[in-house]
Amino acid sequence: MIKTAIANPKYGEIMPENTPKVKPILFNCEMVQALLSGRKTQTRRALNLQPNRIIRDDVFFFPDQSMMNGTKRTSLHVYCPFGKSGDLLYVRETCRADENEDSGVDYVEYLAGGKTKDILPTEEAVGQWLDLHHYRNKYGAVVPSIHMPRWASRLTLRILDVRVERVQDITHDNAEAEGIKKDTGKYRYAASNFAALWDSINDQCGFGWDANPWVWVVEFEVLHGNVDSFIIKPEKEL
Repeated sequence: MIKTAIANPKYGEIMPENTPKVKPILFNCEMVQALLSGRKTQTRRALNLQPNRIIRDDVFFFPDQSMMNGTKRTSLHVYCPFGKSGDLLYVRETCRADENEDSGVDYVEYLAGGKTKDILPTEEAVGQWLDLHHYRNKYGAVVPSIHMPRWASRLTLRILDVRVERVQDITHDNAEAEGIKKDTGKYRYAASNFAALWDSINDQCGFGWDANPWVWVVEFEVLHGNVDSFIIKPEKEL
């Protein structure tokens, strides 16, 4: 007997019906270190299309949007692109593939903290490692986070809650949950330090702190391990 399952067309696997959705999320080295230390349990990401107002977390009012049939509509249901409570995010971070000259063991090195992950001596694992090692035809080149493959990820985030708010609504406690230290940086308080970090990433995209954009607030718990190790496989009863 096999428990109720559904096909996952992206990966060609049969997975339990309650299997969480899995998506990638990018972090820079500073924020990866905050994840590793347990300081970061929230992330904020600007909505690509900014609404005029929000009546609940999935119904937004926008400036008139032209529809394909020529009509106009101003309210839309919008769902968080990162998922909902219970879904999983695998962290993409800057890395590189290399080989230990003494032991000959292939490994992945993570630039945030310099930790390494040995590659299993299987044909599939070695093939994946070779693809990463030959990134852009340069042996052992640094691979930016956006190009980190799923198998190489070492951190998984389980979503606990998703909400929408203005970026300037962040509290000092929430800024610390973003991984910001209140006693470092240019400003005295964590929220001010977060504002500086936010601008360094989002100002050039038109979503700077002063613009006070609407943001997705994703709260999560950090799981140390590859995302596929946290997905429950179907159980068979003989």
